[in-house]
Amino acid sequence: MTYAETAKLASALSVNDLVRAIADPGGLSRVYGDGTTSTKLPSVKTITQITAVDGAFGGTGSSVNGQLQLTLTPATTDLVNASSPLQPRVSQQAVVITATG
Repeated sequence: MTYAETAKLASALSVNDLVRAIADPGGLSRVYGDGTTSTKLPSVKTITQITAVDGAFGGTGSSVNGQLQLTLTPATTDLVNASSPLQPRVSQQAVVITATG
């Protein structure tokens, strides 16, 4: 492995973070890349809070504790997903392993 990994909550992600893995208490788990280099990892393009118009998250139309829609740009070396963005929905409490270096 030629990069450092850091765990952070999905709610703390930033645009351009490189994503190595996602573990969501709601059930989604995904590992990206092969662990050899960060050039094989997708990067965060956008982070969108999903608003509950019916108040399902504890309010009237609030987005409190709502899910996040992540749009990940595939790595240029990802020949399978290169032409389409990855768009996982995760809870704000999901743990995301990010990579630097």
